[in-house]
Amino acid sequence: YRKIMTVWGIIIILCCSGSQILVTFFNTRFIPAVWLPAIAVGLLISRFMGKKIRRQQQINPLLSRYMGLLWFGGITVILIFFGMSVFTDVFSLEYLPALSFPVIGLCTLLTAVLFRSRFGYVLAAVYFLSAFPAAVFFHYSLYMEAFLIGGGVLVMGLLKNG
Repeated sequence: YRKIMTVWGIIIILCCSGSQILVTFFNTRFIPAVWLPAIAVGLLISRFMGKKIRRQQQINPLLSRYMGLLWFGGITVILIFFGMSVFTDVFSLEYLPALSFPVIGLCTLLTAVLFRSRFGYVLAAVYFLSAFPAAVFFHYSLYMEAFLIGGGVLVMGLLKNG
């Protein structure tokens, strides 16, 4: 699954950086145009790569299914936050990274426990702690998200043993 994590790391870095540029120079209403196609492409790539990986390796199907459901649930929570910020006045889109970091941190922590990844434990702690600076320095929080989440997923995808 390292290749899939590498793909998602690149997607997150590009989308967060693109979103920060849109927030800074243009309008936040264009952000879904950045994320939705990238997520669709990422899901298609993940699906095809996942099938190939499962055929080549003997991976526990229950573990694979659990991981898929765990991250699907985490992404669903973030998409709910995203929808609330875009379509309602509950909170501004600028605070989305501050709300996303704890969700991603929890998913990363559970992943680290399942795969016994020391780097995953450190990354989960960093995500939890990053919610505070992301809330305070919300003007740069999408860059923080690109660096921490995208970079963390990319590094986990590139590491052989976490």
